[in-house]
Amino acid sequence: MKKYVLISIIISVILVVFFACNKLPCDDITCYNKSITVFDTDHCYCNCLASTRGDFCEINLVDSLSGNYEQIDSCNLIESTKQIVQMDTSHFNILNLGNYACSAGDYTIQLNIVDTVIKLDSQQVCGTPGNYLFFGKGSVNYITKKLNIKYYVSYFSGGGNQIDTCRVYYMKM
Repeated sequence: MKKYVLISIIISVILVVFFACNKLPCDDITCYNKSITVFDTDHCYCNCLASTRGDFCEINLVDSLSGNYEQIDSCNLIESTKQIVQMDTSHFNILNLGNYACSAGDYTIQLNIVDTVIKLDSQQVCGTPGNYLFFGKGSVNYITKKLNIKYYVSYFSGGGNQIDTCRVYYMKM
């Protein structure tokens, strides 16, 4: 009986030592914000998305985009308009994008930013179901704090459907 107890203890110690010594090399590294852990020959590191920084990708750069921007907006090769806008990273709402004459007053367009891609999902504004349909996409440069968006606006004008092709640039002030 003592022999079986001793064998059990020895096997338990061997198993504990074996599993303790054979953990994965990057188990102690925690990467944040959808980044991945990479093992490179003799060390581990976090491979960050373009929208994050820090040793463990813990700094979300999308938050750094909040603030005042100069906006340069042009549609269909018409002279661009400039205005100052305030961006709130919790929603990225843009007030009166393109300055279309909306009978309902001011309108808001919402942007979604995922890493370096800006999406302007299809949104109708100015009435029900909406006189203007906005959609488009763009990119963000976190180093220069510039956003570049190409968007389209579809609306009814002069007896037919019209589509404007527009570009807007935002430069952080």
